[in-house]
Amino acid sequence: MNDTEIDEIKASPSETAPFVNGENQNDSESKKANERKLYRRKVIGLICLLGVILLWVGSSILMQFIFTDENFNKPFFLTYLDTSLFTIYLSGFIFRRKKWMELAKAKPQESSTASLLANEDSPSPPIIEKKRKLTLKEVVWLSFLFCPLWFIDNYTFNLSLTMTSVSSNTILSATSALFTLILSAIFKVEKFSFIKLAGVLVTLGGVIMVSLSDRTSDKESVWGDLLALLSALTYAIYVTWFKKKVEDEERVDNGMFLGFIGLFNILIFWPFLIILNYAKLEPFELPKGMVFLYLLLNSLFGTALSDYLWLQAVLMVSPVIATVGLSLTIPVAMISDMIIKRAHFPTVYIFGSIFVAIGFVTVNTDPEFVKKIFSKLKEKLRKR
Repeated sequence: MNDTEIDEIKASPSETAPFVNGENQNDSESKKANERKLYRRKVIGLICLLGVILLWVGSSILMQFIFTDENFNKPFFLTYLDTSLFTIYLSGFIFRRKKWMELAKAKPQESSTASLLANEDSPSPPIIEKKRKLTLKEVVWLSFLFCPLWFIDNYTFNLSLTMTSVSSNTILSATSALFTLILSAIFKVEKFSFIKLAGVLVTLGGVIMVSLSDRTSDKESVWGDLLALLSALTYAIYVTWFKKKVEDEERVDNGMFLGFIGLFNILIFWPFLIILNYAKLEPFELPKGMVFLYLLLNSLFGTALSDYLWLQAVLMVSPVIATVGLSLTIPVAMISDMIIKRAHFPTVYIFGSIFVAIGFVTVNTDPEFVKKIFSKLKEKLRKR
């Protein structure tokens, strides 16, 4: 072999450059790209969750005004109106006609999930195929299945407020985080970890502290408490099921999904307005004047927009993180009251809000990161 051939072999990238420290360069770059994508998705998901929190705090202030000052206490009607306004998203058939009609013409495929192209025994990271979009038919069917769960969750929550104290309602509703963690682990939506469990329990403890310190009503009812618990369980079921079915935001158009939930809500639940009226359980009454405007604003921003962002957060981060994150409405509401109303809060309330924030940070903590920290601490202790 002459010197020219030896130089050509040395210069060949296919023979000398594919591995760095035993790892293929292409695989290393692919792994880094995947990590960057996951990090970007999580950041966007958390921003969506922050938007939901701010919208829900504003919505709760408005709803409190409607219930107390305007004395419009119609939980079924409010739930029906809020959910019905999801149909505004069906305007996508006009403004996004081309894209939505492509989904209407598409046919379901067998491989609806991402496929891993690399072998499990291979040291190289898996290459994840882009997931296909759910077809129009699949989205309609999914919306039909979710509509009753969605309505039951919201209606039982609103109804429980009329039967039990706000503090009891808040505490029992917060158990949705624990239910979501358990169901997510059972159905393998996300891995169970004791760090997440600790975060959920710390958040729940904070909610209990806030609720007990803010108890202003002696109104208690076993039925009201059971309805709040049913709402929490129903929420955990549909949020876990939704994540299991859809997987991530690339597979479904959330606007289309919510739009058909609104449509099925109108078609399925209108007879109950008549039944409740004749049974004198909730006399039918249309809101008048400014009350209707307040309800409309709450439905558009506090429900339609916030639930769209919430779905994005569930798909981009995880059901457990999204659920625990909703408890951040407590410290955010406290801060807004301190700034706007110059309100003062008991020490227990403040510490409860801090616990909620700590719980949220804990749930977002990567277990592997914690293991590395503990391993480094053990090494330092051994050296001493």
